[in-house]
Amino acid sequence: MRLAVVLGLLLFGTASCSDSDIPRLSFARIPVQLEMASGARKLLEAELALSVAEQERGLSFRDAIHRDTAMIFPMLPPRTASFWMKDTRAALDMIFIRTDGRIAMIARKVKPLDLRPVSTGTPVAGVLELAGGRADELGLREGDRVNWGDCVQAPSARSGEANPVNFCPPAV
Repeated sequence: MRLAVVLGLLLFGTASCSDSDIPRLSFARIPVQLEMASGARKLLEAELALSVAEQERGLSFRDAIHRDTAMIFPMLPPRTASFWMKDTRAALDMIFIRTDGRIAMIARKVKPLDLRPVSTGTPVAGVLELAGGRADELGLREGDRVNWGDCVQAPSARSGEANPVNFCPPAV
């Protein structure tokens, strides 16, 4: 009987998990600037997923993602990032950002709760997540540029030091 109860909890326990059962994380917010090839710019305020716990949580357990919500996952040092949608209940656009600030790939409207990994297969400086469909609304394309943190507001902040909170790719 105990084995049946344990197996039942393992198989069905997460299905009954409510938002009140999930520990809350408080994400810092930083500016993210998108620069489109057209010359248009869009400034977003993004939640910063910097720690391992924050990056593991990401936008998981949210029933909906507001169109102006974003989350940035800095990768320092740059690495091949692989994301999945486990416990993520809303479709997302995943924007993979090269070390030069250019967008390497946009995974559009990634299916909620999908366990298949999404990756560019090449090292990136960060990944930006938006509500599913938002990249198209903004006109965002591969090759457009992204920077974040103090570099958005003060280009003179480009110290050359590696800092995940401030991503300042070289100007083109």
